[in-house]
Amino acid sequence: MIRSGDYEHLYCHLGGSAGGGVYTSGPVRLVRGQPVRRGQLIGHVGLTGSTTGPHLHWGVRHRGAWLDPARILRAMAASRRQVMARRSPPNVGSFR
Repeated sequence: MIRSGDYEHLYCHLGGSAGGGVYTSGPVRLVRGQPVRRGQLIGHVGLTGSTTGPHLHWGVRHRGAWLDPARILRAMAASRRQVMARRSPPNVGSFR
């Protein structure tokens, strides 16, 4: 579980091991309460439980209420498209 303000992100089926407030997976070692940075590697996709292949389950709560991750991802993609559309085309020369 990673908390960010009023949000809690839950990552299930990660590779590695967890116990005693510590998660490790290869070079990743996270301790309960440790701050994490944007873009920081927090784990590896695993192959746990009864499964046919590696996968990740991501859940997100806002103030205790579960949200639909698909809606969040769609909103993030739409926001990114808007930012890209507002950018001016690159300033390039012309071939003569």
